[in-house]
Amino acid sequence: MIAVPLSRRNQMLDLEHLSRQTFEDPALQRQVLELFVRQIDIQVTRLRVSTDLQSLRDAAHSILGSATAIGAGELAQAADRICASSLRSDADVAALEATADETRAFIIDYLTR
Repeated sequence: MIAVPLSRRNQMLDLEHLSRQTFEDPALQRQVLELFVRQIDIQVTRLRVSTDLQSLRDAAHSILGSATAIGAGELAQAADRICASSLRSDADVAALEATADETRAFIIDYLTR
């Protein structure tokens, strides 16, 4: 498990935002987070195997939308950097992958409490 410092937790997952998005329904919050955990691996794989800038941006845009919807601020910012870029940056892709790993680990930990 990746330990996330207390000061970063709200950027990793804004629980107040998630609560508003899910009508303060804990069961729905759990379902949304479980779906996110399953889908993020697929989206990161799409990002990793993209062969051109447009497919890279498309994968990043999917991650941006999902991350924004649940309140995963750091992940949304990492995806947005790729969406806004005019060229492929391996450093940005690596940063997005690392942030996705951290976010997934944080959510899994949150769900097991």
